[in-house]
Amino acid sequence: MSNTGETRKCVVCGKERYFYSSQVKRGCGQYCSMECRKKGESKRCIVCGKDRRFRPSEIKMGYGKYCSRECKWKAEGDARKKCLVCGKELDKTMGCQNGKYCSYECFGKSIRTRRRVVCSYCGKEFERKPYQLNRSKKVFCSKACHDEDQRKGRKEYVCHTCGKTITRRGRRRYQYCSSKCLMSDPIVILRLAEQHRKQLYKNGPNKLELAGRAILLGMGIDFEEQVLLFERFTVDVFVKKHNLVIQWDGDYWHGNPKAYREFAEFQIANMKKDKACNAYLRKCGMKVVRFWERDVKGRPEWVSSETKRIIDAG
Repeated sequence: MSNTGETRKCVVCGKERYFYSSQVKRGCGQYCSMECRKKGESKRCIVCGKDRRFRPSEIKMGYGKYCSRECKWKAEGDARKKCLVCGKELDKTMGCQNGKYCSYECFGKSIRTRRRVVCSYCGKEFERKPYQLNRSKKVFCSKACHDEDQRKGRKEYVCHTCGKTITRRGRRRYQYCSSKCLMSDPIVILRLAEQHRKQLYKNGPNKLELAGRAILLGMGIDFEEQVLLFERFTVDVFVKKHNLVIQWDGDYWHGNPKAYREFAEFQIANMKKDKACNAYLRKCGMKVVRFWERDVKGRPEWVSSETKRIIDAG
């Protein structure tokens, strides 16, 4: 299959060169060589009409409208920057450190000298170096003033679970002083359980849950899947007749010690949640058993025999 193309003129030297259609689609076809590409494209100033060459990278950054800083100032209302030390207006020949100072002498003075400013919170006068004043619109004399200014937008709330008074930003229906109080709220527990049910209904059971389901069906046991117990925990399998809870734990998400020597933060967090879930369910009179993913998929006979042993033990 032939690759057609066209002949184009270089925007720098005017030399003609043939470009394939695939090169034109990629954006090539303006320059005949890398030397001309480095020289750039000629643009006319919209103020004085003078021509000036700009590199492609400069054009992408938004340059190419003005030939100099003076023309830009004329077009934008002569909004010139002033030196932070001496206050002298900067022209196109001046400026170091991103146009903050008129010369390196003023830049050196900015490191050594200080200026008197007023604290944005308490109104106290204090000294700061000039380069420190360009970081933000507000300046503070101390960390205490900064913290007090940040507290302006905060409001006092009462923890919905324990009744402790707290300060928070934003507008939420319920406020909690800690994650423990958050997870102790029955409204939050029901909402999380409902979200879990919707996600399960949308995505369906995963491969591990399907493998565990096949094992239990082969044993002839009556069971329920994804059951919310005590309005707190959603378990994978619940055998109501024998008061048994079965959990299918993935090696990656729950941190199988036979598969991983070191655990990530989320694995450690999931281990703590699993221990809390087991302790709560056993305290409520449930029998809890957990099977790892590698056992469910690799040793289904052992999982079946272990489940039968627990049921027979009563």
